[in-house]
Amino acid sequence: MRLGWTKTKYSVSYYREKTIYVIGKNKSMVVKRFGSEKYICETYGVTDAKAWAKEQVSLMNQAEKEDTLPVTMDFFPSRDISPNQQRCFNGGYLFLQSIYYQLGLHKISKTISTRHDFEYNLNSMFSRLIYTRILYPGSKLSAYEDSHLFLDPPPTSNCIRYTVPFLFLPRNLIIYRAVYSRIA
Repeated sequence: MRLGWTKTKYSVSYYREKTIYVIGKNKSMVVKRFGSEKYICETYGVTDAKAWAKEQVSLMNQAEKEDTLPVTMDFFPSRDISPNQQRCFNGGYLFLQSIYYQLGLHKISKTISTRHDFEYNLNSMFSRLIYTRILYPGSKLSAYEDSHLFLDPPPTSNCIRYTVPFLFLPRNLIIYRAVYSRIA
């Protein structure tokens, strides 16, 4: 990143800019505007605004380099993995998540949740039930246990096993209509 400035008839304005690559072309993007020469001198009490702006740009570049240091992880084959610690997660449900939201199922669970004043997140439980039933067909108990393999943490209550399926059973027709209206 570098210092940029624009000169007008009466003043000079300083800013920090960087070059980005967009659709096959290099373009300059302003990251931070420092202000006019007069504003910098009055606000920060300096006599040379350009030197102050250069110093700020170099400080920002240094801070950015420290933030982007490479992260190294050491693994030791002789060290045992502690038991009961999950190290493997499943991200296969993420494509189903986009379909879930495109079909508007989150809106349906929100309307049902507002009608009945639930204390828990019905949308989270309903989506997890759908994801696990597609990815790992099985019982409600196994759906709750398999949802622990997902990247985001599962709901804390056990209601996913018992409450959620029975909440949506009487409303199947409403759900079908809403989903099919989005598809058609």
